[in-house]
Amino acid sequence: MKKTLNLVLSAAMVMALLAGCGGSGTTTPAPASEADSAPAPAPTEQTSSITGTVTASGSSALQPLAQAAADAF
Repeated sequence: MKKTLNLVLSAAMVMALLAGCGGSGTTTPAPASEADSAPAPAPTEQTSSITGTVTASGSSALQPLAQAAADAF
């Protein structure tokens, strides 16, 4: 009984893994909407009184993005 249950549960986990990690290999691009093609509005030169520091830790692959966010802050 326990062996059968273990086998059934193991098979179900393998099937879920294969279904979740599998892919069809084909992608269809999303149609461009008007919002995507319209230019972004220019940022306003309104300054605020928010001050502080930005501390980021994690992957060095995200370092340029974190630096850009810190510079914009």
